[in-house]
Amino acid sequence: MTETIPFPEAANAPLPLAGFYRRVVAFSLDQFLVLLLISPLGILLPAAENAQQEAEIAQALAQSGLTLDPSTQSMLNMATTLSQEPSTLAVLLGVLIAWGYFALFDGFAGRATLGKGMTGLRVMDETAAPLSGRQALLRGLYKAIAVQMTLWGFVALLGFFGALFTSRKQGLHDLIARTIVLKTR
Repeated sequence: MTETIPFPEAANAPLPLAGFYRRVVAFSLDQFLVLLLISPLGILLPAAENAQQEAEIAQALAQSGLTLDPSTQSMLNMATTLSQEPSTLAVLLGVLIAWGYFALFDGFAGRATLGKGMTGLRVMDETAAPLSGRQALLRGLYKAIAVQMTLWGFVALLGFFGALFTSRKQGLHDLIARTIVLKTR
């Protein structure tokens, strides 16, 4: 028997909890959309690689004893700074964009990301009330990390499988934020 949750906006008509497979489809759509949003970050990586090469040139020049005019030296110093952690910058920006996407859509824009909207799902708190800002931020952060990080992301993705085994079909991100996902159609 499928558990249903009273939904205040549906004239007390209870809505069923969303199943795992529909949630996987919604998350896959959202992940595709987030990847489209963060793909421009790929422009930063080639620029950072060039900065790395310029930093290596600056080090070689410094070791050779040649002196550079101040503006050239300033540019090479900036290139050295940019080259230190380009992938960290791209990953952090990606996490922030994904976090914003999930938190804003789940918490404020109709309580559903675009993927959830396309699959007829909506996120609510455990009492079927709209999410608080804190819940939206917690849930969104967990999902953003799962989308963006490689090793941690894989471990975080395992948390989604909780929706297969918990009575209220909640993944780890739902349990942390005390949320549920309902089928609206």
